[in-house]
Amino acid sequence: MDEEDLANLNLNLNQLDLNAPNGGPLNGPTWQGFQALLANPEGAIERLGNTGDPDSGPTQLKQSVKDRLQLTRGAYQMNQFTGGGFAAESTASLSKPPIKNGMMSCVKKLRKIVIKDYDNGIQPNFTLVPSLIRRIQELFQAYYRFQVTSIRTPELMFCDFPSVFAVSYILHEVGLTLQLDPARLAALLSAAGPELESVLFDNAPLIGLSRRTVIEYEEDLTYRGDLDEASDNTIWNIAEKVGEDLAGYAGVYFHADVMIAFLMTAGATEDEKRRERKALERLVFWSTKNNLRAAFGDTLADALRPIYWDQNLLTKFCRAGGISALMLDCSTSACRSIAKKAVGTLPAAAWETHDATSLLTTTQSLAQLKKLEDSWKPLDLLILGCHNIYRNYGIAPFIRASEVMNWEDPMFFSYLARQLQQRGLPQQTEADIRALYDEFDNAPLDIKTRCRWFALDASGRWDFIELYGCDNEECREMAEFLRLRRIESSHDQETETRLYEWGLATISCEACHAANYCSTNCREAALMSHAGPCARAQEGPAQPEDQAQEQDDDGWEDLPDDFDIEAEEFEVQV
Repeated sequence: MDEEDLANLNLNLNQLDLNAPNGGPLNGPTWQGFQALLANPEGAIERLGNTGDPDSGPTQLKQSVKDRLQLTRGAYQMNQFTGGGFAAESTASLSKPPIKNGMMSCVKKLRKIVIKDYDNGIQPNFTLVPSLIRRIQELFQAYYRFQVTSIRTPELMFCDFPSVFAVSYILHEVGLTLQLDPARLAALLSAAGPELESVLFDNAPLIGLSRRTVIEYEEDLTYRGDLDEASDNTIWNIAEKVGEDLAGYAGVYFHADVMIAFLMTAGATEDEKRRERKALERLVFWSTKNNLRAAFGDTLADALRPIYWDQNLLTKFCRAGGISALMLDCSTSACRSIAKKAVGTLPAAAWETHDATSLLTTTQSLAQLKKLEDSWKPLDLLILGCHNIYRNYGIAPFIRASEVMNWEDPMFFSYLARQLQQRGLPQQTEADIRALYDEFDNAPLDIKTRCRWFALDASGRWDFIELYGCDNEECREMAEFLRLRRIESSHDQETETRLYEWGLATISCEACHAANYCSTNCREAALMSHAGPCARAQEGPAQPEDQAQEQDDDGWEDLPDDFDIEAEEFEVQV
């Protein structure tokens, strides 16, 4: 790829037609292409995502690579309108020839070695590939550090690319060429195998320093038990800023493409088996950890398409713990149509041999999916996942999920485990699991509260007495338990059992189901004090007029008409 090729790549991609079967040229200006995308974004992304599917028939290597690159080109066209992403420009001026050891010098040399020299029968200098990949990775780190912090480093002068896309596209092209040409990959491994493995598996992570800092800060707080609401808000505010650090998004293609190539190898030798094992572990880790999914974004989902297309690779990926990534990709990635199709063909073997960590990650992804609003019903996936987990592992994964998650959805896991246990752990169909979900969804507050209380450990029950306890302010038993909470020596087995049974006896207000009581006596004693809140709860949400009146009562009428609370800027200090 010479300078003219790069110029065409960067400037003329606006001729890509997202409505054409294979991304043909537009019959008009760029704006028409964008209008086509807005008219049917799902269809456009699905068409681009399915290009390169091996089921579409055999093609020559170059055409196969070109087809697989269509989704990347489509993403770039969108970024040209929205800004950022692949359309971001360099901080250094371009020059002819490119700056020695700069970004464009490295990517051009990489493409020349792996593609042009090999195709032309010239002996490729494959030994340079690991150092070139490492250099490109370093320059992306420097570039995005500047984007987030505005800190200039000497490396910035080497970030001489017309757009991020010009680099990412070549990385993807080179990676796909190696993936789809086993002989070429074998030649590279023969010349620089250990060095390449070091770059792929042992080197510094692909994601940028800013994102790594936030991840490490959050993990440290979690480990020390200091992750409270205040620190969680701090992390959230910082994460909004470091979201501009797209080093992982821009640089993951080559790594993911080659790792998937390792999975596609038969695994006949010990070296092949080792590379396959390492690649599988790394891909599962990247695609299932929420922070890393956010860092890599849709470029990782794009690279994972060959796994979703091939049932053998898909089964291998899922059995290694990647099933939660597949679930999330059904609703949260640009390749959702491919992921949905893969779920529909998922064999029973894909749900086998999961360890406790993998099962927890899967249940967490199911809980996250339930919150999503999408044209494709996430509830269907939740039912499918729960059915297969129960069929293979019983109720233990649901109990653990309800114990360690701290949001509302895991209450269903607790309810599900409890109901299955009470019914003698019978074999259940998907329809039976769905019926249990409907029961839970329509259950009154006291049922859901008991589910959460049942899931808490002994320490948690003492901590959350006020939250899950009795709403009668004069409840003597609750007052006694609050007194005993301060006296740790009193927490013997008899007292623990009494507290547990007290929480399980919860009943709700029969009229509004919005208040909980530990007994009928407490419910009757609170009739007078609860009358007002009970009436308001039965009225439902306030109407817009009521909300406006409440704002007036709170003094909001004193604010100017053009006041915008969202425009306020807050400085976060760590």
